[in-house]
This record gives sequence, structure tokens and C-alpha cells, in this order.
Amino acid sequence: MFGKDANGEEVINDLADNIGMQFAKPVEGSNFKRVHVKVPFMDTFTGKLGHLEVSIVSYLLSYNGDIYINNLKM
Repeated sequence: MFGKDANGEEVINDLADNIGMQFAKPVEGSNFKRVHVKVPFMDTFTGKLGHLEVSIVSYLLSYNGDIYINNLKM
């Protein structure tokens, strides 16, 4: 997760590296696996965001396939 405030200053830069695929659970009746991911915002930032990025798969991985996102909360 990466974010900048309304002035373009970086205020969020949290890397949820290795999000626990070893804990992924199969979704019955499919080839999917489910994993819970929680990335908290920095407690010190209370202003307005001008830019927010949430990366599911980065350029640093070799993953190639479908991704299903469910129950995204912000």
C-alpha cells in the first residue's frame, strides 16, 4: 500500500511482504486459495489522501494467473 497526501508527500508506504500464502486455505469447489490480508494505515496521518495504490501482485513476483478480491474494506 502506497499513498501520498494532497500535496504529493508520501504518507503511506507499507509493504505486506510474504502475506502468508503458507496459511492459504482452499476454496471448496474451485482452484482458488483464500488468504486474509490486513494492511493498517499509519496512525500519524490524519489528512486528505491525494493518491492511493493497493498492489495485489507486484513486479517483483513471477505470479501469472487470476486473482479474486472479496470483502475489500477501507
